[in-house]
Amino acid sequence: MKTHALIAATAALCLSACDKPADRAPSMAKAPTPVAGPEVPVAPGVHAVPAWAVGLIGKTFKDAYPGAPGDCLGNTDAINGKTEAGTEILGWGWDSAAAAVASRILLVDAAGAIVGAGETGLPREDVIKAMPQVTSKTPGWSAFTVATTGEIKAYGLIADGKSVCPLGGIKL
Repeated sequence: MKTHALIAATAALCLSACDKPADRAPSMAKAPTPVAGPEVPVAPGVHAVPAWAVGLIGKTFKDAYPGAPGDCLGNTDAINGKTEAGTEILGWGWDSAAAAVASRILLVDAAGAIVGAGETGLPREDVIKAMPQVTSKTPGWSAFTVATTGEIKAYGLIADGKSVCPLGGIKL
């Protein structure tokens, strides 16, 4: 429960001046769980790429989504946990054109390859307070990547999954 409170407090600080996605320095993220051996606790939350995204992993992002990006509000807020299996990343996303939560999340590495994915629907009261145009109580997302280092950018799937919009990035 303390982890959720820490994440919510960190996200509230990040959102205080946020209206467009921005890359986040590692100092904005919660310190990851160290990777040492079998005694390392499993990170909370998502631990695998969702089934709907398995066919997208490894594809070039620009090949999978060649059109111009859509318009979203959102951000990549924090690393929620890191293990030998990968990294869980948290954020929020709002499809401005549809006035709805972005449907799903894709994670892309610095080389432009799709390396992870996740789901939306997590409660984010801090977002509602900071961004009055966000009318859903559940714009939060959690996504998983097998990557444990490097720069990761997040994109929300919008328009029934036919388009994407940027939701910032984070350094693992």
